[in-house]
Amino acid sequence: MEFSEVIFVKVSCPPEELEKRELERGDRTIGQAIGQYKNMYFNDIYDFEINTFENTPGECAKIVIDKMKSFKIPDSAFFRLRKKYLNF
Repeated sequence: MEFSEVIFVKVSCPPEELEKRELERGDRTIGQAIGQYKNMYFNDIYDFEINTFENTPGECAKIVIDKMKSFKIPDSAFFRLRKKYLNF
């Protein structure tokens, strides 16, 4: 069985900043960001996390690129989730 190289990244930002960005963009449904934020914690297994409040978009991209260079499929979050929920 083959596995695709998929990286499961948790992208985080403080709720106050999400609300601020939502208002500044002007083309969002107000409250949608917080609604989605509340659903973020259903899972605790990720390959890594980036914080868009603490890092610039360029820094976030560099984090992703650097992490991809050392990515190992058997240790990936998707592989661990599969083992956790399907007992494979």
